[in-house]
Amino acid sequence: MGGLKFSSPMERLERFDYFKKTVMEENNFLKKLVRWSYLILVLSLIGAIFYFKREARNFKDMAQVKAVELSTLKDNVSVLQKKNGELAFQIGSIEVEKRNLKESLAILGIENKDLKEMGIRQRNLISLLKLEIESFGSGQITVIDTFKIVETDTIYFQKVQDWDNGYLNLFNAQIEKGQFDFNYKYNTGINIFQENRKKDVVVTVQLADPNASIISGNSITISNKKKFYEKPVIWGVAGFLGGYLITK
Repeated sequence: MGGLKFSSPMERLERFDYFKKTVMEENNFLKKLVRWSYLILVLSLIGAIFYFKREARNFKDMAQVKAVELSTLKDNVSVLQKKNGELAFQIGSIEVEKRNLKESLAILGIENKDLKEMGIRQRNLISLLKLEIESFGSGQITVIDTFKIVETDTIYFQKVQDWDNGYLNLFNAQIEKGQFDFNYKYNTGINIFQENRKKDVVVTVQLADPNASIISGNSITISNKKKFYEKPVIWGVAGFLGGYLITK
């Protein structure tokens, strides 16, 4: 007579162990799958961050160098007149990263060997101001006819009195045989102010000589490089490592 067949307790225990083992293996597989998915996702995000960061850096480098180049092609000097009539001159300063400094200096006609000759280390530069100053005016000088005896010859010439306007000084001048010979000296005070504004840096230059003006000027400011632990990418990697360790 057929009837129901019951498994023995040992068989039921073996099936339960097998089921438990299978469930644990599936759980371990799912955990590994989640962990590797998280790892791949975070690595993909970090890779995307590095890619776009590099692209943004390349664009920024190109923009900085182009800005320096444009500053040499157009009038970069603004003239300001103070209430007392004195003039001041403003120049927009181009901010560049240290990695773009060498190329920017080359655009301005300054080579590393020029800096070395002045005892300047390129990597220590924080700013540069290049100016071309022009001064013009008029004056009168008294000319005296005189002569001098050289050995047995009498040489006639014209002695020109010294002249100066407080900034330009002409001295030891004379006219002999149609040639005007003289020595000169020029000096003027220069005040330079650098101001950080919201979007840019402006350099204001004040000259003591009222007849002098700045006809061209270029300025670059080297931005400070962030320390490695201040960079967002470092904190992103640290966050990834922390999250990965937590999921282990």
